[in-house]
Amino acid sequence: MLHEIYDVYTAGSHLLFLKFDDGEWRVASVRPFLKKPEFEPLKPPAFFRQAKIDPDTGLVTWPNGAYLNSDVLYAWSVPRELVAEIGKAAWLTLLSKFLKNCCLYGINSRT
Repeated sequence: MLHEIYDVYTAGSHLLFLKFDDGEWRVASVRPFLKKPEFEPLKPPAFFRQAKIDPDTGLVTWPNGAYLNSDVLYAWSVPRELVAEIGKAAWLTLLSKFLKNCCLYGINSRT
């Protein structure tokens, strides 16, 4: 993996705040992944908040075995400052459009 995650916090509507090995904080939305069967258990906020970093693999994981690769999260996230600047709603709209295009090309969330 090119990017290692040092810390993860959950917030709001399926957002991950991620601290990467270079000290940068980035924000990623997990909502686009919730359509996949392995991510459906993450829909309830209480379950989603159980996200943690697996110390052996560096993946963001949940108790049901769902996981996201740090490089995928880096690519699909934005700097925390950008979210504050353009606003959460605008960022989610841009992310949604981007992810629709990714799905057309078969980009996958798994390692």
